[in-house]
Parts: sequence; C-alpha cells; structure tokens
Amino acid sequence: MRLYQTTGENGSVESNWAGSQADASKHRVAMKKDGLTNVQTAEQEIPTDKAGLLEWLNTNKVVV
Repeated sequence: MRLYQTTGENGSVESNWAGSQADASKHRVAMKKDGLTNVQTAEQEIPTDKAGLLEWLNTNKVVV
C-alpha cells in the first residue's frame, strides 16, 4: 500500500498522512499557509500483511 507522509517544521515537526498525491498536496498547501517551513512529502510503501505491517510500525516508531 502506498501512503504519503507530509512533514513541516514550526519549532517541532508536524506530520500528516494521505492516501493519494492529491490529498498530500492539500496537506502541503495547508501546512505552508499555517506558516510551517521545510514542508516536504515522502512516498512510503507500507506492507499490508500483518507481520510486515507490525515490523514497519515498530521500525518506524509509529506512536499514536
């Protein structure tokens, strides 16, 4: 599964996830409008099987 992570800085790092490039673009525009700097989007390939997903979440230290 392909997801798009958009990040920006405003003293700390903020991050948003999107399921399409179009939605990621909307996140970039909103972040820039809110004054965030260094706004970038990275494409991430996320495994969809349970074992692969758990490994990816743990490797990338995803916290909710």
